[in-house]
Amino acid sequence: MGNWQLEVYKFAIYMAFPVATFYAYHQVEWFAESYKSIQRKAYAAENVDAKEEHRKFEEAMEEHKKFREKLREIKEKKAAAKAAAEASASSSAEKAAAEASA
Repeated sequence: MGNWQLEVYKFAIYMAFPVATFYAYHQVEWFAESYKSIQRKAYAAENVDAKEEHRKFEEAMEEHKKFREKLREIKEKKAAAKAAAEASASSSAEKAAAEASA
C-alpha cells in the first residue's frame, strides 16, 4: 500500500472529478453553440418537407374517414329501404293470403 501522499492524491481525484464534471455540465455558455447547431439540424428544410408530408397524410386520413362515414350512412339507408320493402312485401303477401282464404 502507498504512503499518505498517495492516499491524499487519490482522495483529491475522487473528490475533484465529480465536482469538475458537475461544474462543466452546468456551464450553458460552453454548450450553447452546439445546442443551436443541433436545433438547426432538427428544423432543417428536410424536416419541414417531412412535416408538410405528414400534414398532407393527416388531411388524406380525414378525407378517408369522411368517405367511410358517408359510405356507412349510404349502407344504412340501403338496408333500411330493403327492410321497408321486405316489410311491405310481406304485409301485401299476408293481405293476398287473407283475401284468398276468405
